[in-house]
Amino acid sequence: MNLQESAETELGRRVASFRELSGLSLRALAAAAGVSSSFLSQLENGRTNASVASLRKIADALGVAPAQLLDDTTVHTRGVLRAADRPSLPLEGAEKYVLSLPPLRNLEVYAGRFEPGGSTGSDAYVHGNSQELFLVTSGEVVFELGRIATRCVLMTRSSF
Repeated sequence: MNLQESAETELGRRVASFRELSGLSLRALAAAAGVSSSFLSQLENGRTNASVASLRKIADALGVAPAQLLDDTTVHTRGVLRAADRPSLPLEGAEKYVLSLPPLRNLEVYAGRFEPGGSTGSDAYVHGNSQELFLVTSGEVVFELGRIATRCVLMTRSSF
């Protein structure tokens, strides 16, 4: 096997792995990415390579960056993200860190602590096409949502 064939096999293996972790069938991923099922099957089996445009479509459909499909140094074990490896987000009077990494499709899972008066900052906090689950384990959190400020107060053991 030459170097190009090896690279195609590895790319295909990573695409298949992310697809399986996302719980998508081959047909569902192909439809979401706007590529044919036969092309995706050939890609996953190392029989063809993807153009940059196709790779971007596939990565978008999987909810990952194209680099994650190309870089084999990024290893993600299903369901395991060690505390020391968690990315964190600096906030005003708060601490927030990621509990899961892609490919969870449209769900972001975080944990954090907010000091009294702490917030995500003055800029609008957006997730693109993702959703975020929020569970209050103690205290009270006030959310202001949307352009027309909808105010929501969550108490201990409430979720949003």
